[in-house]
Amino acid sequence: MSYSNEGYAILSYVVDQAAGIPLEQFLMERIFKPLGMTRTILDQDCSELKAMVGDGNVTRLFEEDDDGKLVEDDSWSVLPPFRGCACIKSTAPDMARYYQMLSNRGVFEGKRIVPEEAIDLMFGPEYPLRRKPFNVMGLKKREIAGRMVCDHGGGLHGVSTHGGMVEGGYGIAVLSNKSSEDAELVQWICYNFVLGLPLEQDLYWCHPSGKEFSAPEMLYGDYVGHEGLTAHALVYPKDGQLMLRAYDEERLLEYCEGTVFAAIDPKTGKRTDTYRFFIHDGHAWAVKAGSRIFRRA
Repeated sequence: MSYSNEGYAILSYVVDQAAGIPLEQFLMERIFKPLGMTRTILDQDCSELKAMVGDGNVTRLFEEDDDGKLVEDDSWSVLPPFRGCACIKSTAPDMARYYQMLSNRGVFEGKRIVPEEAIDLMFGPEYPLRRKPFNVMGLKKREIAGRMVCDHGGGLHGVSTHGGMVEGGYGIAVLSNKSSEDAELVQWICYNFVLGLPLEQDLYWCHPSGKEFSAPEMLYGDYVGHEGLTAHALVYPKDGQLMLRAYDEERLLEYCEGTVFAAIDPKTGKRTDTYRFFIHDGHAWAVKAGSRIFRRA
């Protein structure tokens, strides 16, 4: 499985055909209004959002430029083909309502919003609960402290988000109006509070073992992802350490287990991602970066 924004873009137009009305109208009538998500809309250029809440009530966006200087604007991303996977504008309380509804198997405040069979298709018992997270229908599902947790995150220019649910009726959403902020760390604090865990506990499913990977040379090479703009992930040795460079950022790979590595920012020492390599005939043919597959060039 490799997560694909293009796949969700196509699904947007499938909904148009199946519902007989545009996805934007379908979401408003079937999801947003029934849930009381009064500050949520799917539009292309913020014009409908501004009409709904007022021009002065739309969040401005922040991003660091190439020199590390924080710049501010109100240029929300305009991505016409990607309506269903990038263009919903909302608030944290509104999104928490949505996730709380999912956690209650499609019911919110005693009213059924989504059919129960749709909930099963999204993250039901067909997908067994396990410690290692895996993507189901757009949500990452896993077990934490004996409870099911499903979530998803993403980002665009000036936006970093993470949202999810804990079984038992808990919906949580973290929205930031600055690019590349780690919203997941804040999400974890909320999960820990709900689950009765120490607030500072990280929720990575694997951790560096302190051991060396026995055959790093089988991982060396150039791996390519072809979603959107072609992206490369280059794996190579440096000063006796295994390194990976992707999206113009260098990461130290620390061995966890199997063929799984934690990616560490060498400048800050902070963990940024988890990479899993797939081996065949003595060398890696692909690496999974987050939820996307990069194949060896």
